[in-house]
Amino acid sequence: NYHKSNRNISECRKYCAMVDSNCELNRILADILVEENKFDEAECILKTLHDQNKDDVVVLISYCRILYRNGKRNVLEELANSQEICAGSYFAKGLQLKYTGQYAKAVRVFNIARKDPSWVQESLINMIEIYLRTDELAECLFVRISRNDTEVVESLLDQLEALYTEPKNTIVLRLYYKMVNDLNCFEEVEEVLLSIVKDDNSSIPALLLLAKIYVLRCNNEKSRDLLKKIVNLPYNILFEKEIGQANLMLAKMYMENDGEHLYHAETLCNNCLKHNKSCTYAWFLLGIKREKEQRHSDAAQLFEKVWNLEARTNPKTGFKVAINLFYAKNFTKAIEFCDHILTLFPSYDIHQLFNQCVASLCP
Repeated sequence: NYHKSNRNISECRKYCAMVDSNCELNRILADILVEENKFDEAECILKTLHDQNKDDVVVLISYCRILYRNGKRNVLEELANSQEICAGSYFAKGLQLKYTGQYAKAVRVFNIARKDPSWVQESLINMIEIYLRTDELAECLFVRISRNDTEVVESLLDQLEALYTEPKNTIVLRLYYKMVNDLNCFEEVEEVLLSIVKDDNSSIPALLLLAKIYVLRCNNEKSRDLLKKIVNLPYNILFEKEIGQANLMLAKMYMENDGEHLYHAETLCNNCLKHNKSCTYAWFLLGIKREKEQRHSDAAQLFEKVWNLEARTNPKTGFKVAINLFYAKNFTKAIEFCDHILTLFPSYDIHQLFNQCVASLCP
């Protein structure tokens, strides 16, 4: 644990190999493998540990997280549906529901989990992230929330701040909440963020929020410089979500410029996927790149990956799959996909594409 906490991964791994195998050491070894992006090995170890003792909450939580990182949404769904909630496992259940997009249920379960002192802090953070929809922040800068949700988030933030002795641990989250509430307060928020960055120029959460504000103010050059700074910092798993968003925001900027920047955009998306194979927006941007290159068969495969990771809940993604199958002249599969979308979303306007596919098959 000493070597792990000091980020000395190689020494930690050597020590684990020297000591007789046990549950705690195997869990630490799995954590090390995650930091080395060896997700399959880590998943195998954690599955074995979970199968041996299904009541071990810490192992269960680690297993949920590695399934999410490794893009195993189908396994997570099975786990979420089969796992019985027992004492102390509400937080794990909340993660399962969050990772499979069942946000309303996740909030309700995290609300129970936060009554356990062991999980109150992480439960509050997850609840706030769901309400603020932080998983969508690479696609859009600030997502407006309802008045009722605003009051809930305000209360949750107050409770979270009461748990920390150092305000700096929650200040960026509070500033982001202010931006969600009122986009016109960006000057006040920017001033606070600049003071944070002045004291710590590697504060990833502060740099990321500052980059978002510069985009809002149409200063893409300043935003791009900050995003590059984040991307080029040594990778820190504690800020994996913020680093992933920085990669994707920068990739989106490059994608909009076309030309030689498309290569850089793909590299940034792959950087993100290296650490999280469930990152739907990274797969989506890669699909957009293949579209631009007119590699429609490849684009269709990438958009279908997104469609499945989203649990087939977004008809717009389904349309991207179908239209690229059409351009790739795979009319039969395009028709099947259109039919599948219409089964799930009867009112979705995909009939014109469906008819074009049928006409293309006619002699």
